[in-house]
Amino acid sequence: MDHALAGPQRGKWLVSRDAEYNSKMENHTWDLVYLPNGKKAIQCKWLAKIKTDEKGEPSVYKSRLVAKGFQQKAKEDYKEVFAPTAKSPTLRVLLAVAAVRKWKVKQMDIVTAFLYGIVEEEVYMVQPPGYEDGTGRVCKLNKAIYGLKQAPRCWYNRLASALEGIGFRASACDESLFLMSEGSRLCFCWCTWMTSCSSAAVTRRSMGCSGSSQSSSSASHLERQGTTWECILSGILNVAGSNCIRDSTSTPWLRSTLCRKNGKWSHLCLPSSNS
Repeated sequence: MDHALAGPQRGKWLVSRDAEYNSKMENHTWDLVYLPNGKKAIQCKWLAKIKTDEKGEPSVYKSRLVAKGFQQKAKEDYKEVFAPTAKSPTLRVLLAVAAVRKWKVKQMDIVTAFLYGIVEEEVYMVQPPGYEDGTGRVCKLNKAIYGLKQAPRCWYNRLASALEGIGFRASACDESLFLMSEGSRLCFCWCTWMTSCSSAAVTRRSMGCSGSSQSSSSASHLERQGTTWECILSGILNVAGSNCIRDSTSTPWLRSTLCRKNGKWSHLCLPSSNS
């Protein structure tokens, strides 16, 4: 972040950093307290990343506040850290079933996903660089900030609890797959994560939902229940460069690769076999 702020796009990075900090405040991520005796506050830092569009052009200047989780002490700052991760065979089976039954498949990105995870341990962190109030207080974390050892587990537990509260149940074969049955209607929700190349930041959480055409998506179920989850980007599922489309043809799955030739970008679509 220091390098980014020293560059020509300083103004954009300041706006991006303020937006990230404000999101932490709105979600009541921490309380400012004086550090208790015998406790140690871990450090934190800002990460900067430029997200690009499909043509490789800069589209979003993204700032992320991350905790230096390597400073945490086991059994004191965290206990359990395991969280189920999505399995690619599950996705292939799910999309195959959706293609055969002509179900709609949607993707939803959950904004600032980790901030919904509740931290059960007593964890303290110094105030974010650039936003210190000069009182010497530290942040007592209420929510799972990026970089914490237990952050993925906190996020999964909160998501699983919310989905189970509206009728979903986790699959015994893959705990990242949730199913809900309402009479003759069936809905699947497959939860995955995509990590950035940086050592501590996780940049995205997404859910892929599919079901019969009469079935409602998970997003609408969550909205009806009045939860605080914000699901956006409903539309075409995009995983590892593949686009899922539903039409009347016999090939509902295309492999799309972005190619560049003579300075121009184009998509090369490779149809899969009918098997």
